[in-house]
Amino acid sequence: MVEIQSVKNTVFFSQISLYEIAIKQKIGKLPSFSSSLNEVYDQALQADFSFLSI
Repeated sequence: MVEIQSVKNTVFFSQISLYEIAIKQKIGKLPSFSSSLNEVYDQALQADFSFLSI
């Protein structure tokens, strides 16, 4: 059985997700989200997430 929360799993985040955050920030859909895209990207890398580019 594979566990989703296993530390052996690789966690990915997509460049598209960053675009989506930027768009939602621009149109005001994330009023309480104050982090920049650079901060989100850096934090994900610090958490050992793997980046998926387009």
